[in-house]
Amino acid sequence: MTEYGSEKPTSSKRIISASELAEYDFCNVSWYFTRNGYERSQRSTARMNQGTQMHMDYERRYHADRRKSNSLLVAILVVLVLMLIIFL
Repeated sequence: MTEYGSEKPTSSKRIISASELAEYDFCNVSWYFTRNGYERSQRSTARMNQGTQMHMDYERRYHADRRKSNSLLVAILVVLVLMLIIFL
């Protein structure tokens, strides 16, 4: 199994996954090292884990803010409908 979970091909041709293309586009040196079996340093791994945690925290805050915005929008619509009913 490779780092990405797919099995290595049995033929001499090496398959490049979509995630590898994305990694290459982001940093071709990182792609090369990963592709050729080099391991990440502890510092690099720690920084990557910090970045992953930051993204997860941001996603939680984003969804919480989105729920608040949707609730506010619903409340405004209810008030507008009630105003329409009262004044018509």
